[in-house]
Amino acid sequence: MNLTPLFSLSFFDSLIAFSQELLHTYNPLLYDRYKQHQDVLHAHEPHLRRNFPNSVWSSLMVNCGPQSTTDPHVDGANVPDGWCPILGLGNYNFRVLISKT
Repeated sequence: MNLTPLFSLSFFDSLIAFSQELLHTYNPLLYDRYKQHQDVLHAHEPHLRRNFPNSVWSSLMVNCGPQSTTDPHVDGANVPDGWCPILGLGNYNFRVLISKT
């Protein structure tokens, strides 16, 4: 499924910018590390395309379905102290989530 038309909406640019600002505000050293990594990577591999212009995020996951979840995790194979933004869109019942914790 090609999600490029969806991601070209300005709504997603705003979400990415907001998530990056949060990272930059609360963990500026990690933000700088992510940015430096992306800048070096794309200078060395210019054929690679960023998910969003000037994004520090290396990847993007989209879960579509009636029951999408994200379990707490550590990315030990990549950046174990890294952060990843998680955004839930759509109708959901937060009480179900609270009752399971």
